[in-house]
Amino acid sequence: PNTQQDVSEFFNIVCGTLENSLKGTSDERILQTNFGCVQVSQIKSLEADYPFSSEREEDIYAIPLDVRLKNNFNDAMDLFVKQDMLEGDNKYKCDQYDRHIVATKGNLIKTMSNTIIFHLMRFDFDLATYRKRKLNEYFNFPMRINMKKWTKSGQAQLGLEAAGLAPND
Repeated sequence: PNTQQDVSEFFNIVCGTLENSLKGTSDERILQTNFGCVQVSQIKSLEADYPFSSEREEDIYAIPLDVRLKNNFNDAMDLFVKQDMLEGDNKYKCDQYDRHIVATKGNLIKTMSNTIIFHLMRFDFDLATYRKRKLNEYFNFPMRINMKKWTKSGQAQLGLEAAGLAPND
């Protein structure tokens, strides 16, 4: 009743309802085509004796940006694609080798439509009061955005450039 809802909760409900009502029609993928992205979740082994990589694709309608510790778009997007280290007690359980391995886990954008929705995650949970609180800090959003460095193809190109293998332009 007196709880402020996050706009992404409403947006996800609307998209889910529209998706369900359009199933089986020629417009079944209209939302994904016009507003969506394909996010790739990757896991890569860092152990030479246990080479492994895994990718899972997911259709998303909005890119969530954590603004708690970031005050600008580029830093928030860097955090969105940041590779997390899975090591120690948090090693990845690899079924292929039936063992836990040291790996990285992260997200990239594989494809995107011409219109991208960014969800600024402006709510935090206050452990002292056990309530959600809204973050009202300043967030710098650029007038133009080049998404390449946060895409799978952009990261592959950066890897080739770092290795000195990029094609000459």
